[in-house]
Amino acid sequence: SMLQKRIEGGEKLNVLWQLLPYGVMTAGEVLISATGLEFAFSVAPARLKSTIMSFWLLSVAIGNKLASAITEMNSKKNAAGEMVRRISVSNEMLVYVALMLVVAAIFAVIAKNFREPEAESAK
Repeated sequence: SMLQKRIEGGEKLNVLWQLLPYGVMTAGEVLISATGLEFAFSVAPARLKSTIMSFWLLSVAIGNKLASAITEMNSKKNAAGEMVRRISVSNEMLVYVALMLVVAAIFAVIAKNFREPEAESAK
């Protein structure tokens, strides 16, 4: 958001400025995705493993749809038929940050109250 504000202010930034945000986002996504899938798979009972994994993937799809809906709500057509934004791209990014913090808080509460399931007996 801070880099985008500088661009919106007319400043020309080197393309290398994209490395840090993309690197952090990619690392976070890889770590969260792999860890979340492994956790969901390891705590689910054998008969529900595929169902739990599908719910994980469904939550990713819902997140993508939410991002799409926010972007669409932020756009409107002007009299010339061109798409224009209601708020700046940098402020839209701050909306995503706020949503991420809300979800992180919800996950923290769930994690605090999580009880490890008892291991299934081998048959």
